[in-house]
Amino acid sequence: MSKTRAILAAVFDEAPLAEPCQACQAGLAAYVDAELAGQTAASLFPAISEHLVTCAACRLALAD
Repeated sequence: MSKTRAILAAVFDEAPLAEPCQACQAGLAAYVDAELAGQTAASLFPAISEHLVTCAACRLALAD
């Protein structure tokens, strides 16, 4: 976790994201861009796609 994220988590009393969630959420913009471009994001980003199946928090972040 970056130092900035740790400080923000402490200030806003947020639990830090688990490492798989950090990786997933870091790639969500590219995942969405691929879908908007008509590409199959699940094929381009299989790890993100698999993570979204099991993680409600990341699915919510994707919906935002």
